[in-house]
Amino acid sequence: MYRVTLFVFLALHVWASSTAPGPGLTVYVAPDGNDGWTGTLPEPDAAGGDGPLATLAGARDRIRKMRAAEGMPEGGVVVELAPGTYRLEETFTLGAGDGGTAEAPVVYRAREKGTAIISGAAAVDTVGPVTDADILARLAPEARDHVVQADLKALGISDFGSPAGGGGEGFFQ
Repeated sequence: MYRVTLFVFLALHVWASSTAPGPGLTVYVAPDGNDGWTGTLPEPDAAGGDGPLATLAGARDRIRKMRAAEGMPEGGVVVELAPGTYRLEETFTLGAGDGGTAEAPVVYRAREKGTAIISGAAAVDTVGPVTDADILARLAPEARDHVVQADLKALGISDFGSPAGGGGEGFFQ
């Protein structure tokens, strides 16, 4: 009885999955995209006038505008991220309405599992030796030649958070 029930369950699941309608709309996002484009193409067109969006915020905002103007499409929306790294310059926030509904969900996913990286980190690629005499004096002599520094302000980083509280105000709320 158990094997028959399991087989029937699996057969129904496969049938339901294969007959379930796909998303009503796929919004494409790619590292080489442009938030001025529609996001309806997975790759830039030959003329360079349309293609994928560049950011998660661009996709979220496009879906919000679409929902306000014409409602959600039947089957919902899939936001498909092309392989690559998506650097967040500011907090990416989704509200209660951004998830869609049970009948028309909004799903964010990578085109290929494990290939889209969403990162709030800034690339620190310019480091050099510590030259400030006061800082060098605080370091153990054997460590001085092994400590490097980076000018974060030169990289556009001005909010360093707070060492008290583990990462800044509101970090663990």
